[in-house]
Order: sequence, then structure tokens, then C-alpha cells
Amino acid sequence: MTVEEIFARFDGAYAESTIRSYQGNFAQFSRWCEKAGADPLNVSPEELARFIDYMGDRCAAATILHHITCIGTIYRLSERPAVDKSPPVTLAMKRIFRAKGRWQKQAIPLTREVLQALYDLNSIVLVVPQSDIVRPKPAPTGFQHGSPIDARCRHSLAR
Repeated sequence: MTVEEIFARFDGAYAESTIRSYQGNFAQFSRWCEKAGADPLNVSPEELARFIDYMGDRCAAATILHHITCIGTIYRLSERPAVDKSPPVTLAMKRIFRAKGRWQKQAIPLTREVLQALYDLNSIVLVVPQSDIVRPKPAPTGFQHGSPIDARCRHSLAR
């Protein structure tokens, strides 16, 4: 079974965005396999562990886990051995988690206080000494006075 036939079987069972993500991840894995002299549809657990080590120098732990999960799903749904659950792969992922950390940090929620701080930050005025031109300091988020986000924030803060 070819990669195209495998992804054709996914049609309707997975969202289009999931299929695109899997295709992109598998394409990256296939490029690595080509350089490593491996067959992407028939890798050994040791080869997949080497791919994890390769990705460890370039990506976050969550990204690597997503790639390995994708590869494992493709293998299982095409009736191949589940190399992603093998001891060499499990140990390689444990090394990645110990080196990089396991969980991503949660984003700060947009509470009333955070919105007020953003609004206040955007209200700071800097005077440019060379030209007497007064310009508002742009917020790091691109938040602008008069923008739709500004209007929504003002509305949220007015409650």
C-alpha cells in the first residue's frame, strides 16, 4: 500500500485539517528517511528512535510527540506494526521529555485585568527628542487605538 492509498483511506474519517497535518508530518519524516536510507513505510523502532533524536535538536517535545503519534497512526491504519509503541521509541521520547520538559505552558487568560493592562500599555506616549513628534507606543500584540480589538476591549472593560 502506498502513502497516497493510506491517506485516501483517511478521507471522511478524519477532518481535512488533520489529514493535511498528517501529510505534512509524514512528508517531513519521509525526507529524513530518504537521507537516512530508510523506507518511511517500513522503519525499525531503532530508526524511529533516531528520527526522534534528530527532531530533538530542532523541535519542542510536543511537536515531536505529534509527529510520532502521526506516524504511529499511519502505521496502525495501514496494518503495519506499531513501531511508535516500541521500547526504543518510548525511551527516546522519555529522553526528549527529560531534556525539554513535557508540558507546554498555558497562555495567560484574557481577564479584565490583563485587558486593562494592555489598554494602559497602549496609552503610553513617547516623545521623540529629534522631532517633537508625539507617537503612541505600539503594544507588543499590535493592539491599536481605534482598532476592532480596542473597541472590544473598551466594551469588555465597561461591563
